[in-house]
Amino acid sequence: MKTKTLTVALGLAVVTLTGCVGGADYTAQLTEPGVWWTLVALNGEPPAYTYGATFSSDGRFNSSMSCNECWGSYVVVGNILQFQEITTSVVACGSVARVWVGPGGATYVVELPDPMGEENVYLDTLRGVTRYAIDDEWLVIFDSEGEAILVYQRREGDPPPPLLPY
Repeated sequence: MKTKTLTVALGLAVVTLTGCVGGADYTAQLTEPGVWWTLVALNGEPPAYTYGATFSSDGRFNSSMSCNECWGSYVVVGNILQFQEITTSVVACGSVARVWVGPGGATYVVELPDPMGEENVYLDTLRGVTRYAIDDEWLVIFDSEGEAILVYQRREGDPPPPLLPY
């Protein structure tokens, strides 16, 4: 059996996955009840917003995005993964700013990127998925060129709701 090691840099963290090449099936880990996955890298960059994904054993997925949700079906054959019938809610999201008060009462405001723009990148990226690898903590999804385009970290409990515009 041939194995391959994958190392993905995520800011200061480095994720190393070692797994079977040529068809390992990770479906049981992907669909484990009570487990959801939080997105930590979108096309090699940390997302500005929180994204969560769940996968059911009947081939359905659901993902909370910055202020919308998407859902659909997925097909797994070995380590091949393909999303199908992706549907999304349509809530118009305005630009978002995070405000906090720092030491000495100083106020800080950070404008975040347009949530709809990042959601569109996420949806387009889901459509480009071809295979995946998984271990106890990390789910790494690849495009047809073998690039890690989505990296999720395992979580347990209820996934977060989408960020609703305020």
